[in-house]
Amino acid sequence: ELNMVYADTSVNTVWIATQRTGLNAFDTKTEKFTYYVSDPNNPKGIVTNDITNIAPAAGGNLWVCTYHFGVDLMDKKTKTFKHFNQASIPDMVSNHVWCVADDLHGKLYIGHVFNGLSILSVNDGKIRNFMPNPSDPYSLPGEEVTAIHIDKRNNIWVGTNNGLAL
Repeated sequence: ELNMVYADTSVNTVWIATQRTGLNAFDTKTEKFTYYVSDPNNPKGIVTNDITNIAPAAGGNLWVCTYHFGVDLMDKKTKTFKHFNQASIPDMVSNHVWCVADDLHGKLYIGHVFNGLSILSVNDGKIRNFMPNPSDPYSLPGEEVTAIHIDKRNNIWVGTNNGLAL
């Protein structure tokens, strides 16, 4: 089952996030596929085959979101993956991730399935989490974050199951 498609013009590749068969890459020049699937014997491989979303990362790399194992950062040159999850970031509130957005200045905004929004400092692993607070009208409106967008003015737009936040 297809979850997301991302056209990456920097490497002439169409990335395809799937629910069961990992990350697929279609090279638009050669018209050939490369498949990245989980291998428990490869610690630098993709962490799981259940990919919920993909997004561009700083340095021309790729963020890979997963439903059960957090977020992977794919180094497109070496074809290796670095894992950002509760095992590597103990303060991460959840490994269930719908989406991410990279501000290209060292911060990764992570939209969780059940646990709101986290902001990860990629360089030092520090993380902060934001959840709805009924007594605070300026808090996140919903606990399920399904979309994050950073606009040209560096505003962070967060789509939740209970409305949009800026």
